[in-house]
Amino acid sequence: MCESRCESARGDANGYATLELCHGCILQKGVTVPTRWRKLTRILDEGMAHLEPLAMRHPVYWARATFVGRDALGAAVHRWAWGWSATDQADALAMAKRRAMEATERAASGLGRGEAYGYGVDPAREPLLHEPLDEHGEPIGAVTRNRYGCEVLNAFRVMFVDIDFSEESIVQPKRSWFQRLFGRPRQFRREVAEPALLDRLRRWHQRRPGTPVRIYRTAGGLRAIVADRLYDPSSRDARDLMQSLHADQLYVWLCVRQHTFRARLTPKPWRIGLKTFRCKFPLRTPDEERRQAAWEREYYARRPGYATCEVACDLGPPIVDSTVQALLALHDSYALNPGRPLA
Repeated sequence: MCESRCESARGDANGYATLELCHGCILQKGVTVPTRWRKLTRILDEGMAHLEPLAMRHPVYWARATFVGRDALGAAVHRWAWGWSATDQADALAMAKRRAMEATERAASGLGRGEAYGYGVDPAREPLLHEPLDEHGEPIGAVTRNRYGCEVLNAFRVMFVDIDFSEESIVQPKRSWFQRLFGRPRQFRREVAEPALLDRLRRWHQRRPGTPVRIYRTAGGLRAIVADRLYDPSSRDARDLMQSLHADQLYVWLCVRQHTFRARLTPKPWRIGLKTFRCKFPLRTPDEERRQAAWEREYYARRPGYATCEVACDLGPPIVDSTVQALLALHDSYALNPGRPLA
């Protein structure tokens, strides 16, 4: 509760948590209001102990397995699951079989589909394109391709935070019920939204003047790199810091779930005139391989005409951590393209 007791919490019929805070207190305190993230609340507030450590290496091998069991009435229950490994296909298959069996047993015992898969660490099922190493030859991240074709940096310990132009990151008065019912979704013009969000981030930094922070512009908002030290993506410290920066709540949850900070390196396809194409992985048939290869050729041909982000400003002292410097150099080599439109 805030001091003026205007904040209330309630649950709806589906178990979602909804927080309310009057606009005056939002302006005074700069509070971000998280809403309707049931899984985030469950995994972060109650279930941090459910997370199993994930090795600091992106999986190369993937396998899928199905397990069939029986419930208390003798009816067949089946579940499938993916398994992964950084070293061996057989290990990936063994994990897939174990996870499928555990999911089936949980479902057969009466748990719903959501609970059947648990809340453990779950890496993104994406192909590994590049693995940056530190001076000791240890992986510090992974460049992968996401499901709509963009290349993404998975930073194991360096905090990247994307902050979209939204009503939560840029404090705006609440719209009336009439505006919400009949009005269009709120649009944020960069010339209005960016100064407001940058001012908010500078006020955030005034409370942490010794923290090196680099801020980039993206097509839909800003990206911050917090470089005072290395962070565990699933830790409460990292979660609290990302929320204080007004990161999207789903992004915070995914950092915990996937045990990595993610930053898109290349333009979104629909922003450079390409049709949406779902990049599957692993590819299963020669036809899938041909279609994806053709799409990738067109994507790479158009990509040089655009940038993913551009440097907006640096806050605090210079960045000195060698791991942060290495990943920033990799990030900038992909994402920066001076003079080109942001996509």
